[in-house]
Amino acid sequence: MEDYEDVNSLRNDLNSLKKLVERMALLLNKGFVKSLYEEATSIQKGDYLTEEEFFEKHKIKIH
Repeated sequence: MEDYEDVNSLRNDLNSLKKLVERMALLLNKGFVKSLYEEATSIQKGDYLTEEEFFEKHKIKIH
């Protein structure tokens, strides 16, 4: 019976971790989209960044 409770506890912990990782990914994606939107606005104005400048400004690597 104790093993069953341990397995259920681990399963619940894993599900909680999965939800946390999904939320973190959404937040990171929102930040990335915001950065791209800012740069798109700059491009429309004629300002362009190199990949290195983009990384320095936003701390996001583009491949």
